[in-house]
Amino acid sequence: MTLARTGGSNLTVDEWNELNALRDAINTNPASVHPEKQERFTELFVRSLEGKGNTEPSKCYSSVTTTLRNPLAS
Repeated sequence: MTLARTGGSNLTVDEWNELNALRDAINTNPASVHPEKQERFTELFVRSLEGKGNTEPSKCYSSVTTTLRNPLAS
């Protein structure tokens, strides 16, 4: 496992595109995605979640797919 790189927690547009491309590839055929790319997906996914914590129990069970939406796209 590699250590996540440091830097800004906000994903760039290119990183959002990469995250979504990797998500599609993993959903379509997980065996075809190299383990390093799977780690990259995990890194991007975790960074996309930073700052989105919620302490209210009633709101803790939202769908993961809503997290993957690109907030930069209108």
